[in-house]
This record gives sequence, C-alpha cells and structure tokens, in this order.
Amino acid sequence: MDALKEILIKLMKDNFVKIALKKLLGSVAAGGFKAWIVKYIATELFEEVAEPVVRFLVRKGQLVYDKRSGNIMISKVRRAIDENNDDDYWDAIGSI
Repeated sequence: MDALKEILIKLMKDNFVKIALKKLLGSVAAGGFKAWIVKYIATELFEEVAEPVVRFLVRKGQLVYDKRSGNIMISKVRRAIDENNDDDYWDAIGSI
C-alpha cells in the first residue's frame, strides 16, 4: 500500500508542476530561469501543502476500509456463534 501511495503522490506532483508551468509560462517545455523558479516553487508548495493532505486522506480511507472489513468479520463471527457452526467460527476468527 505504501508503494502505491508513493506512486500516486509522485504522479500528482508531476502533474501539478506541469500545470503550473503551463498556466504561468504558457508551455510545459519552457526553460530558463523562470521555468526553474516555477518548478521549484510548485514542487515546494506541493510538498508542504498538498502532500500532507493526500497522505491524510489515504490514511483516512484506509481506516474506513479497515473498519468496514472488521465489521464484516465481526458479523461473521456472531452469525457463526448464533448458528453453533464451529467451522465458520474458526474460519472467521482465523482471518481476523
């Protein structure tokens, strides 16, 4: 999951820098000192503002997924207890 998160952040950062270059200089392929300044500022801005927000949202999404998965497993355990089904109980407990 961490590798996927890092890939997502890198893609977002690259696109953010490209959009900044396009909006401010009119071309993604612009060069020179102005392009270097825009790239530097866009990269720093993304790393200081957007990256923590993305990491927070990924953690929250992972938390929601884990809670949902846990609730499903708890309901399987309860159903197995109510039905006195030892096999389903041990399968559910084993996957927790």
